[in-house]
Amino acid sequence: MKKVFLYLCLIMLCFLSGTINAQENERITISGTISSSEGGVLLAGVSVSIKGNKTGIASKADGTFTIQAYKGQTIEFTSVGFEKQELRVNKSENIQIIMKFSPVESQEIVVIGYGTRKKSHLTGSVTKVVNDNLGQIPVSRADLALQGKLAGVNITTTDAQAGAAPTIQIRGATSITAGTQPLIVIDGYPSPVDLSAIDMNDVESIEVLKDAASAAIYGSRGGNGVILITTKGGKAGTGKLSFNISTGNKNVYRRIPFSSLQQWKQYVMNQNGGVLPASAIAGGQITQAEVFDAHSTPQDAIFHQANFTNFQVSGSGGTAQFKYYLSLNGMLDDGVVIGNNHKKLGMRVGFTAKVTPKVTLDFGLTPSYEETYYVPIQIDEALREMAPWMPVYQTDSTAKYTGMPVGSIVNGRDFDAAWNANYNGPNLASGTGNSPLLQINGTTNKTTQIRS
Repeated sequence: MKKVFLYLCLIMLCFLSGTINAQENERITISGTISSSEGGVLLAGVSVSIKGNKTGIASKADGTFTIQAYKGQTIEFTSVGFEKQELRVNKSENIQIIMKFSPVESQEIVVIGYGTRKKSHLTGSVTKVVNDNLGQIPVSRADLALQGKLAGVNITTTDAQAGAAPTIQIRGATSITAGTQPLIVIDGYPSPVDLSAIDMNDVESIEVLKDAASAAIYGSRGGNGVILITTKGGKAGTGKLSFNISTGNKNVYRRIPFSSLQQWKQYVMNQNGGVLPASAIAGGQITQAEVFDAHSTPQDAIFHQANFTNFQVSGSGGTAQFKYYLSLNGMLDDGVVIGNNHKKLGMRVGFTAKVTPKVTLDFGLTPSYEETYYVPIQIDEALREMAPWMPVYQTDSTAKYTGMPVGSIVNGRDFDAAWNANYNGPNLASGTGNSPLLQINGTTNKTTQIRS
């Protein structure tokens, strides 16, 4: 009987042990919602997983989640830009998880389109410039302010005319027929124009995507690299008013040395044993030109000291529910070549209104007007057509031979009897015989751009 009783006790102990073990290994259902610490915005896509294994789910669009775990296990909640949250499982319950922002972690993450990467992995392919004082550089365009500021980005001025866009090259030539200009993206929207559409004082930061992988989201348009521009916006707090103005002048950096008539005569003699050749004496070109005794300075007539002025006034501020940013900017830029100037007037209006905890309304408007007068002739061509012995304007000595009014613009054909019946000397005209000043002063080559 004692043995039978012992056997029954052992069986009961085994049954109780199995029951207790089954109860301990029972799966518990945990459900709830996930929201942010600011405003209680429900978060979708938050990773919810069991610590120590690969079991996990993601929160739904409405921030809800449901997961099963064993008692004693730990559930982890992770999302980019937020601190990791942990919950130890004790019983089935419906809970609310509040995710806290993690600024340090956000700075270490770079969004690349279809995912994220650590910033350390993209050091060579992503360049960022924060506009601390770029707006104070006295230039007429935003891209000119970036020269020498972005590693691996070559910004070259190839046209000295006011308002001309520089050449920007990031990844080198990727096509035989297409250009090398990168794609410009302003506040997430690709811009069909260059950086002339935006004022540097309105720029918050500029990022450059250099490698093809980072720019892949933009397709073939990103083949030459992508420049991402984030503009300034309103911030909650006391209203802020700012005013910036810069002005100055500019001149031609270096002028081409021109030979005078006497220098040219000496050169001809040096090439002919120290005497003038018979052709020069018989034709009379040099001796006739000596009568005028005029050494022109065509570069003084084409180039001049130019002035420029930039200004910008802006206001920003708001509350947690409504933020605004307003700015007005203008630019007057004269070129160093007469007849060349560029004018621009633009404004920017933007506000963000939080209608409900789930609905935010963003509005932005950036109209601008640009007017540019271009020089209708290449400067090197203009200088070649102005003979160094010929005065820019008719003088008393030349007017006696040409019959033209003193002070009028000199044309080469004024010294050609076939064109000017009052002139009876040797033909001194060259080329078309028209002064480039007539083309610069008499031709209007104007472009106007209105953007909204």
